[in-house]
Amino acid sequence: MSQARPWLSVIIPARGRAEDLAACLRSLAACAEQGLEVIVAGEGWTDAHALAREMPLTVSFIQQAGVSAGAARNLGAMRARGEVLFFTLPCCRVPSGMPARLKQVFADADLSAVGGTTRPLQLDHRLSRLSALEASYEQGGPEMESEPCPAMVCAAFRTSVFKSAGMCNELLDHGQGGDHDLCDRIMDVGGKIVFAPELWVEQAMPLNWPQVWRLQAQRGETRYQELRTGRHLTGSAYLQPILLLIALGLLAILGPRDPGQAASLALICVLLLYPANRGFLKYVAENEPGLLKTAFLFCLLRPAAWLVGMLKGALGRLGFTTG
Repeated sequence: MSQARPWLSVIIPARGRAEDLAACLRSLAACAEQGLEVIVAGEGWTDAHALAREMPLTVSFIQQAGVSAGAARNLGAMRARGEVLFFTLPCCRVPSGMPARLKQVFADADLSAVGGTTRPLQLDHRLSRLSALEASYEQGGPEMESEPCPAMVCAAFRTSVFKSAGMCNELLDHGQGGDHDLCDRIMDVGGKIVFAPELWVEQAMPLNWPQVWRLQAQRGETRYQELRTGRHLTGSAYLQPILLLIALGLLAILGPRDPGQAASLALICVLLLYPANRGFLKYVAENEPGLLKTAFLFCLLRPAAWLVGMLKGALGRLGFTTG
C-alpha cells in the first residue's frame, strides 16, 4: 500500500456486531479509492483485524474501552491524515461512488461540512423503507435547512474545520443523530454546512415493530443527551413526547373522578400528534403512498418510544440502571 497522505479518512465508532463491521469494510474496499484510509475506534473487533489485512485497504484500529460514540470519533479524527473526514457506522454499507461524490462536493473551497442520507438495505420490508424515509426526511427536511446538522451516520467534515471547531461533543453516546454543538460552533465562525442528497449510505433498518420501538427509544435517549447539553430544545420532536405525557397525566389524575372527561382530553392530546407529524406524513405520501397507513401507526409509536428513551436516559443520569 502507498504511504502517500490520503485525502479521505473514514472514521467508524466501534459498536454493534463484528459481522456488520466486516461488511462495512468490504464495501469500503470495493470503492477502490487510492487516497482513502479507514479508522475504527472503540473496543473489541479482534476478529476484524485479520479481515482488514486481507483487503486492499488501509485500516487502523484504536482500542479504548468505555468510550462514547463522540469520543471514539474524536480518537479517530486525531489519528486521521486525510483532508476530509467521513463518519459512518458499522451497520452501514458505503457505495463505491462515495469518494468521487465527496471530491465533487468538497471542490467548493468554502464548504465546511456536508450531510447525506440513508437508504435501506432491505428494500422488500415495509418498516425498513418507512424508517429510511424518516431518516431521509429528517436529514434533508426543513429542520436541516434552518439548523444544519448532518446525522453522523453519513456526514463529512473538512478536517481542519472539524478540529478547529473543537471536534465532537464526547457526552453524546448516540450513533445516528447529529452533533448540534459542533455544527453551531462551525456556523458561528461563518462555516458552510449543506445537505447533499447524492451522498448516501445503505443501512440496516428495523424489520418489525419491536425493532422500530428499540430504535426510537434509542433516539429518545439521544434527545435527552441533547437536552442535557442545552441544544435542540425546540421542535415537534420534543412536543410529541410532552403531549403523550400530558395525556397519561390526565388519565391518571382525572380518570378516577371523571373517566369520560379524562379520556376525551387525552384523546385530544393524542390527535394533536398528527398535525405535529404533518410534514413527515406528506413526505411519505409523496414518495411511497402505499406506506401511508403504516406511517400513521408509526407516528403514534414514535413519541411513546421517545418518552421511554428520555426517561431511561434521565434515570441513567441519576445512577439507576435500566434494561
